[in-house]
Amino acid sequence: TTTTPAFLYINDINIPLNRDGTVPTNGLAVDQGFFLVRGDYANASGVFTVNTTNGADTIVVYDGTAGAGVSQTALVLQGHTPSEFTVDSNHLYLTLHP
Repeated sequence: TTTTPAFLYINDINIPLNRDGTVPTNGLAVDQGFFLVRGDYANASGVFTVNTTNGADTIVVYDGTAGAGVSQTALVLQGHTPSEFTVDSNHLYLTLHP
């Protein structure tokens, strides 16, 4: 249980950002870019299934390299949907409320 506001920051992100739950046509983050997708993560199998209507979780797919080229990297935040995230300048953040 979180009793005070908490923030998750991913710094130095360049847009494009796709927050409406759709995956880019090729399904890949662009160089220094990222996107969010709503869905459900299954702990037992480690599989994230896209569910843009009723999904309880968010996967953030981003370029994990600082230099040239793109390394598809992702993290799942369980219990939070993309609408709970805000982009401010070049930060992606989630505010958790008690």
